[in-house]
Amino acid sequence: MSGAGKVVCVTGASGYIASWLVKLLLQRGYTVRATVRKLDDPVKTEHLRALDGANERLHLFKANLIEEGSFDPVVDGCEGVFHTASPVSLSVTDPQAELVDPAVKGTLNVLRSCSKVPSIKRVVITSSMAAVMFNGKPLNPDVVIDETWFSDAAFCEQSKSWYMLSKTLAEDAAWKFAKENGIDLVTLNPGFVIGPFLQPTLNLTVEAVLKLIKNGGPTFSDGIYRFVDVRDVVNAHIQAFEIPSASGRYCLVGTIAHYSEAMRILHKSYPALILPEKCEDEKPVVPPYQISKERVKSLGIDFIPLELLPFISSSEQSEAIEAVLRRLDAKRPSPSVQESAAKAVLQRLLPTHLSSFEFKIVSKDVCNGRSCFWVTNHKNSSRNAPEILIKGTTAVEITSGLHWYLKYQCGAHVSWDKTGGSQIASIPKPGSLPLVSDKGVLIQRPVPWNYYQNVVTSSYSYVWWDWERWEKEIDWMALQGVNLPLAFTGQEAIWQKVFLDFNISAQDLNGFFGGPAFLAWARMGNLHGWGGPLSQNWLDQQLVLQKQILSRMIELGMTPVLPSFSGNVPAALKEIFPSASITRLGDWNTVDGDHRWCCTFLLNPSDPLFVEIGEAFIKQQIKEYGDVTDIYNCDTFNENSPPTSDPTYITSLGAAVYKAMSKADKDAVWLMQGWLFYSDSSFWKPPQMKALLHSVPFGKMIVLDLFADVKPIWKTSSEFYGTPYIWCMLHNFGGNIEMYGVLDAIASGPVDARVSENSTMVGVGMCMEGIEQNPVVYELMSEMAFRNNKVQLEEWLKTYSRRRYGKTVHNVEAAWEILHQTVYNCTDGIADHNIDFIVKFPDWDPSLNTRSEISKQIQMHKLLALHRNGRFILSETSSPLPPSHLWYSTQDVINALRLFLDSGNDLAGSLTYRYDLVDLTRQVLSKLANKVYLDAVTAFQDKDAKALSFYSQKFQQLIKDIGKLLAADDNFLLGTWLESAKKLALNPSEMRQVRTKFSPLVFYYTQFRITQLIGTEWNAKTQVTMWFDNTKSMQSQLHDYANKFWSGLLEGYYLPRASTYFSHLLKSLRGNETFKLVEWRKEWIAFSNEWQAGTELYPVKAQGDALAISRALYEKYFS
Repeated sequence: MSGAGKVVCVTGASGYIASWLVKLLLQRGYTVRATVRKLDDPVKTEHLRALDGANERLHLFKANLIEEGSFDPVVDGCEGVFHTASPVSLSVTDPQAELVDPAVKGTLNVLRSCSKVPSIKRVVITSSMAAVMFNGKPLNPDVVIDETWFSDAAFCEQSKSWYMLSKTLAEDAAWKFAKENGIDLVTLNPGFVIGPFLQPTLNLTVEAVLKLIKNGGPTFSDGIYRFVDVRDVVNAHIQAFEIPSASGRYCLVGTIAHYSEAMRILHKSYPALILPEKCEDEKPVVPPYQISKERVKSLGIDFIPLELLPFISSSEQSEAIEAVLRRLDAKRPSPSVQESAAKAVLQRLLPTHLSSFEFKIVSKDVCNGRSCFWVTNHKNSSRNAPEILIKGTTAVEITSGLHWYLKYQCGAHVSWDKTGGSQIASIPKPGSLPLVSDKGVLIQRPVPWNYYQNVVTSSYSYVWWDWERWEKEIDWMALQGVNLPLAFTGQEAIWQKVFLDFNISAQDLNGFFGGPAFLAWARMGNLHGWGGPLSQNWLDQQLVLQKQILSRMIELGMTPVLPSFSGNVPAALKEIFPSASITRLGDWNTVDGDHRWCCTFLLNPSDPLFVEIGEAFIKQQIKEYGDVTDIYNCDTFNENSPPTSDPTYITSLGAAVYKAMSKADKDAVWLMQGWLFYSDSSFWKPPQMKALLHSVPFGKMIVLDLFADVKPIWKTSSEFYGTPYIWCMLHNFGGNIEMYGVLDAIASGPVDARVSENSTMVGVGMCMEGIEQNPVVYELMSEMAFRNNKVQLEEWLKTYSRRRYGKTVHNVEAAWEILHQTVYNCTDGIADHNIDFIVKFPDWDPSLNTRSEISKQIQMHKLLALHRNGRFILSETSSPLPPSHLWYSTQDVINALRLFLDSGNDLAGSLTYRYDLVDLTRQVLSKLANKVYLDAVTAFQDKDAKALSFYSQKFQQLIKDIGKLLAADDNFLLGTWLESAKKLALNPSEMRQVRTKFSPLVFYYTQFRITQLIGTEWNAKTQVTMWFDNTKSMQSQLHDYANKFWSGLLEGYYLPRASTYFSHLLKSLRGNETFKLVEWRKEWIAFSNEWQAGTELYPVKAQGDALAISRALYEKYFS
């Protein structure tokens, strides 16, 4: 039955059963009037307001059970009333006042209100098995309890079973009142209710299970329990209302079991839990009595089996996470240190307004135990007094509050420098700051953590950073509310010291550590030695930098995530410890399996040496940095599968990894990227996932659902099988420059996950491989750390446009509406990775492939030029031509560019506008180039030399034109990347050493293998081009993975590549010869290797007028 148009009431809506009842009623279309004791208590109301349909059809009322008439306005106009409100406690000091009166008087008050409303067709009351079976009758296997049983009040009072007494008296009073007043009443009598949680607090039944787990005593109680899942209970409530023939009482018990059975299921599902192994009474377990299910069958209830009931609920996970949070809170610096750190952020961002704000650290008690910020007007009205007071539970909360105020009160915008920087011109002068409302702005985090970084971001984005750049990034993090950042810098220096204690020399490590631009993959065991060796200066410098980074993070109240040992070891360890269980892993993306950088060594976690090294590593970090965190990242099998799929082995593996952490830090929590569950899903089936996730003690693992913006694992893994997780946006691969996003998923996904059934979500995160692109995506994602409800994007984008450019420009707002529905609305589920043909040039022979595949791509481009909301990816083609990912109408985006250009006179001086204009023009031209490329190869297949020449020249001209465009903005220059790499040399003599000893790279071929001397500049160039190893005639398997649309790279690298390729095509066509693909490869690879080794200087300052160039290119290609 649909509830559309029907109004019902639910009392005690913040409770366990009632929260679920509200959720399911809303799902069925009902309008729900729900009562709570405190409307202003977010603990009682936030989870209800976040439910789907709540904004439109949920109305909350304050009501008091004891107060007669309190429910009159709530039930007026309702068709049905669900009365669930009743105190639940087994330990009271005044049973009459605490239990009996609220239960009995509350029930009668609700029924009196219902008796006044003729529209009410039925009242459903949540009673309990406590009102059924406590009467002193003997219980044995032959006894069948059914709805004709009633508890005896005298027996309950005599045995001091006060809760049972309250439920018995309340139900008895309800039936008498209903009979006397002609009320159609149904009562439901559930047993021991367990299952997933919606509300943030524990209920009595699950609290009992949690205490058993937490206390870890030697025995469990000798008791029989009447288990029932909360979802079965709630479905029974709704059926009891909707089925006309429903009447009387219904016992709701799915399974009757001895506590030993519950322990067995718990241990099977969570082998790492320390559980009691025997009953407190060692007598044989007596078979339980029975409870009839005959009547409840008429409601269509098919009880969930005990084996499938989630004993460990999201609320219990929350309790475990709360314990972690309390320990981390104790590590934070004093309020004065944090307040000063927040002030310093303000001074760097807005030095003119330093005296306009006062910052104050407050207790979490101010925000009901959560992290929050509170922006209010300052009470002191003297001339030089602060204008705005911002309170927060940490410095990060204060800076988040500052950012929120500047955004939504002052119309400011904060972005990375390389995406246009900050727009603060809209902020009024000191003394004129806008006031907030009298109550202020109070924002609580719906989940505790806002995580930041991917393990490879350190190589794709941070690799060449100095402290000046890091300081800016940490400020950005603080303003965006990041409180759980990855801190991976400098770990090689730690490893050097640790391995030295295991007799591994610095020389041995030269072939172990990767070069600066490839450290991330060396750390994960994908490769070794590639791009190395690292100089001692590099190691020392990075360790100093890490200490600066950690110091600032800690001052701001952040919790850094440090690395831990995953089993990746140098080859020399096998020689020093010949009996150690060390396995050589398989190849990871090399051309021909060269052992100089492929096939790393993994120390088996079962080997005692694993724990010894892992413990030593964390202890060395604590020695260097102090006791700054309890959270450690470890990814043992990143794109490398375990040697066996046996769950027992995987459990032992996970247990060993955690043991290595916990021996050094008893409170350690393992933070693991969940990428492996997506990238290697054929291996990580449910048994293997459960084995790994449940291999550590309860509450000691947090999983990053790394790709939740596109491929959320939480949905297909029962919330990671009860393991806390962080909803993450991956978004970017390889630091590519491509306008792309899934704004709708970001605006709703974290909320859907948080309020989902049995949610174990504990945070949101940004896990991009590379930063400094698509600022709109990261602005929105950062806000989701503070958003309880889904974001209405149409209005949000309007305010974003006004803030980003400092003024309202209607053409730009209209352009953003188009961009939202096109480039930022990719819903095809394809992982975005920029393979535009300019930056990822196809390595193939078009003469060996049918024209149909080319025609197919051309047709798709034509369709998308005409139709909105197209979704095409040609991944199913058998052609080696790489598919171009195009998911939107190119004509629509050209129209958006036209609107941007029309706004040029209004926004010509805006750096944020210039960045967006250049990026949008680049996006449009790059998609045009894809089509031109296809036209060129079609001409080749048609043997039309004239057309091939025309289209190949046009393709090359587009490269030149895009290069000229990018050169007009400082943020799209190859030169800045290279100069940052070279700046790491500490002095002129070392600069010469870098240039001579390590670079330029000297290449020579010995059986098509490369021998090399490496430097930072070579690292920087190689990462964005060839990436990994190659032979004389075979490109790297990862070539162009980290491609960039950068001026300098287009003219200096991509243009020669395209030029030589098309020259070979024309030559073969004019000479009626076979296209010599291998000859082109040899020529091209030789050029690439020489370019990687070169020392040519590239501009580091923009040249030209970006607006004028963009206008000219629009006229040239689209007018």
